[in-house]
Amino acid sequence: MPEEKRPIFCPHCGTRNKHDAYMCDRCGERVYRPCADQPPPLGLAACGKCSAANEAHAFYCVDCGGSMASAVRMSPEKATATDQVVESSRAAESVRKPDRQRTAPEGPDLRGADVGRQTVSEVANNSGMPEAELPESLRGFNWGAFLVPVIWSAFNRVWIGMLTWVGVLALLIDFPERLEWLRMLLLLVSFGLTVYLGFKGNELAWRSKRWRSAEHFTRVQRNWLWASLIVTIALFVYFYLTGQQGSSAS
Repeated sequence: MPEEKRPIFCPHCGTRNKHDAYMCDRCGERVYRPCADQPPPLGLAACGKCSAANEAHAFYCVDCGGSMASAVRMSPEKATATDQVVESSRAAESVRKPDRQRTAPEGPDLRGADVGRQTVSEVANNSGMPEAELPESLRGFNWGAFLVPVIWSAFNRVWIGMLTWVGVLALLIDFPERLEWLRMLLLLVSFGLTVYLGFKGNELAWRSKRWRSAEHFTRVQRNWLWASLIVTIALFVYFYLTGQQGSSAS
């Protein structure tokens, strides 16, 4: 295959992309083949499998898609403390995930920021991937997913949460008396999914879309907490006042 037609692999997640791709089809990271004559600011490293030049902080080779855990630094020759942190993360990544050439799954086109502007924590996180592991610091109950599951699910791309709509439909549809059991079943399913989202929401959201960092994820979910509390309180006040008016009228 001519060199200009060879596929290019994402240095962050290892996904196989078309030769003329600008962003990775899977995680949205910038993909390109570094030039040894014009090394990037962070330096270059040679792939231990095919010897191709890569960004020094790459997790996967852009030429063969292999792990860069055994890469040899090309420039600068001495690694800084920052480089050592990233290379340690890269080695851990290679142990956790088998070295394989990946093909991009079908799904929404996720766009990311330029790799050159990322911090160490941003490069090391593996959010936006189905097998991503949620950092220990992010574990906990997600109140935004529990209180406003439909809205939260839509914005966080956790599509299973959209099934909680069945509870709303159960309240709106006028079921015949003989089908009241169906209404109760739909309400139970909706409530079960809501509780599930509360306990698993952080993990599902971490895997469903690309986050700049753990701090970014925490900030967004905290905003969802406050927004869900405001919506819940507003609905409670509305139904309370509506009930009071109905009682006065009768």
